[in-house]
Amino acid sequence: MVDLLTTEKCRGRGYAVLISQFAEKQLATSGIKRLWTWVWHSNTPSIRVFEKLGWLDRGILIEIKSSGMKDFLRFKLPRFK
Repeated sequence: MVDLLTTEKCRGRGYAVLISQFAEKQLATSGIKRLWTWVWHSNTPSIRVFEKLGWLDRGILIEIKSSGMKDFLRFKLPRFK
């Protein structure tokens, strides 16, 4: 799942949670044991969906890439509550 969008009139009805639960179950039956995602810190609706699903917030990922760099420079920081 790359993007999950709901129309404005369908928001707040739990559809995103249901679709995500379905995807989790399908992946589990395919043998996938660990899932991860990244969500923009300002994307409150997505954060709420993953919280309702019981996902854990493991931290912050900072990626930097400058022209000429082959790959991103990544910094993983623990989430401070």
